[in-house]
Amino acid sequence: MAQATARHILVKSEAACMDLKSQIEGGADFAEVASQHSECPS
Repeated sequence: MAQATARHILVKSEAACMDLKSQIEGGADFAEVASQHSECPS
């Protein structure tokens, strides 16, 4: 059976989303950005 994984960053605005997306696309580490900016406790 196939297995999938998902990662997410929960933010309060689309502007914050786009800023973080740009950082990640520019080479920032996803996990580090998520731990610093996500509103989600997971």
